[in-house]
Amino acid sequence: MENSLLYNKKVVNKIIYIFSLLAFLAVSCTSPDIEVVGITDISVSELSFTQVKGKVGIEIDSKSMLSYTIDSSDLELWFDNNKLGKITLLEPFEIKGNTSKTYNVPFILKPENLKAAVTVIPKVLKGDQPKVAIKGSVQAKTLFLKKKIKF
Repeated sequence: MENSLLYNKKVVNKIIYIFSLLAFLAVSCTSPDIEVVGITDISVSELSFTQVKGKVGIEIDSKSMLSYTIDSSDLELWFDNNKLGKITLLEPFEIKGNTSKTYNVPFILKPENLKAAVTVIPKVLKGDQPKVAIKGSVQAKTLFLKKKIKF
């Protein structure tokens, strides 16, 4: 009887292993389709020559079944074709699967190009609308997958 219990346990373990492997392969082989549609809004809560804090509205279309977490970025902020500096995400955010949604993402910007900052900040304070672009990529990750999303 002990041998049959040991045999059944081995069979059950093999079945669990095979199902786990199939599930992993099914998830790993799917190609997540996440597209940045555009920037919808930028709001600034703190503005100085040393840093800018605010939120940016990013419209994202996700055709993936999975939800992804964005927690790291390699992004640059450009105003009127001048690189202003690097953007750092203040907190991770989650992209829900099978949705087209605008996410309000808190960020901090440390200006690297003081000449651009000196010309752009007065325009923003006057209420002018400079041409804004975000360039670079963020890393989206889920349980088994990682994907770079380019802006």
